[in-house]
This record gives sequence, C-alpha cells and structure tokens, in this order.
Amino acid sequence: MDIIPVVIWVTIIVAFSVLRGKQAGKKVNVPPPEDVLTDVFPTVEAEVPPPAPRRKTSYKPAYKDLPKTETVAEEPPRPPASPTVRLHTRKDARRAFIYSEIFNRKYQ
Repeated sequence: MDIIPVVIWVTIIVAFSVLRGKQAGKKVNVPPPEDVLTDVFPTVEAEVPPPAPRRKTSYKPAYKDLPKTETVAEEPPRPPASPTVRLHTRKDARRAFIYSEIFNRKYQ
C-alpha cells in the first residue's frame, strides 16, 4: 500500500515536466515595444517656444497703513460651578437619569 502514493507523485511530476517541455518549445513572436508604440502613437515634432523670462517682483506689506487693533479687557475668571445638583422630586431624578444615559450614548 505504500507504493501507490509514490506512483501518483511520480506520475504528476512526469506530467508537469512534459507540459513544460511542450510550452518551452513554443516561442511567441512578440514585437519590441518601440515598434508597437510608434504604431499607436506616431511621433510628432513641434517647435516649442522657450518660456518667457519671469519678472522679479517682491511684495512688502506696508505695516504703517494697517489700522491699530484695540486691546480688549479680559473678563474676570468665573468661579467654578458647584458639582452638586439638587433634585426636588423623584420625577426630576428619573428625568435627569434618562437624559444622562441618552447623552452618554450619543456623544461617546
């Protein structure tokens, strides 16, 4: 029973080598890419004028002409808000809990 897998593998190797031999014998006549490209894209020679010389320009902003900005007085810092929230009724507590769950799911 050990000889059957060996015979199968030898048969596969011989079949692939025979197929490669047949493919290697065939040569496809492929023209060089230069010939193909000249058939598709004919060469066109046109005179291209030289680029015009560029003028050197420089931009200097006139700082004297700008309007002066007024300084705005800063607002005094606000005291931090107290973290305690007092809910007077059970209905308000329930409503606050529902809104907090909605905001947590929506903005996470």
